[in-house]
Amino acid sequence: MINKMIKIVLFPTLLLFAVNANAWSVSNKVIELPGEAKVSERPIVEPEFHSEPEKTLLIGQARELESSKTAGTFEKRLSKPTAKENIDLNYWRAVDLINNGDYSQAEHILIRNLSEAPRHQLSRIELVTFYLKRDQLVEAESYLQSGLRLEENHPEFLRLMAVIHDRRDEPEKALSLLVKVKGPRIHDKNYIAFLGHIYQQMGSYALARKQYFRLMQFEPNNPLWLLGATIALDSEGKKAAALEGYRRLAKEGHMESQMLEYVRGRIVELKG
Repeated sequence: MINKMIKIVLFPTLLLFAVNANAWSVSNKVIELPGEAKVSERPIVEPEFHSEPEKTLLIGQARELESSKTAGTFEKRLSKPTAKENIDLNYWRAVDLINNGDYSQAEHILIRNLSEAPRHQLSRIELVTFYLKRDQLVEAESYLQSGLRLEENHPEFLRLMAVIHDRRDEPEKALSLLVKVKGPRIHDKNYIAFLGHIYQQMGSYALARKQYFRLMQFEPNNPLWLLGATIALDSEGKKAAALEGYRRLAKEGHMESQMLEYVRGRIVELKG
């Protein structure tokens, strides 16, 4: 019952409301629950997500090309865009098309980009993400496997492949990929939340709880992290701490009706 609710509600739903942090002590250095030993974690460092490579330059370049064609002065241009610049420009055009709902054309452009430049990471990530949103797991997996053959430890390829295994209820396979991720990404809150979710699915509740404690250390008032930690405590049989967490969640009440009903039900059961 608890695990089912985790799968349905906790990940990747985001609940937005504030909670009172009086019951559980949460600071930048230490997280402590009633009756439990202190848990110390290094500060979480937000990674630099992929930047927008040369986007401004490329957009300006595209406008210059278009303007020069219109004016009949294309031949005066000193140099044509390089192959890499064209690939980058096509990537951003595909992103804009997706944002505008033109999915078919965007997919075509991204596929063409990868056929011409298989190592263009952003095109591969965008295409796989596009497939995952449409639940096209076979297509997503195919392009990820190709990417991993080129860069076997690419952190985003590993994470996205782990998402596919999670969708297929294969948490052990997902974990085997997540533990390969290195560098600053392991301190990213989204990575940590996903890791906590996978541990929950595997029944490794103490490890799941640790991940949510790390997140509460970074964002003590984020209800999603409180919910993850509370469900882990509940699953471990730590009734007093779990009851306190559920009470804090129920007090605000700003959550989906299904989750609120579940939280209130757990409060009744734990009190009884």
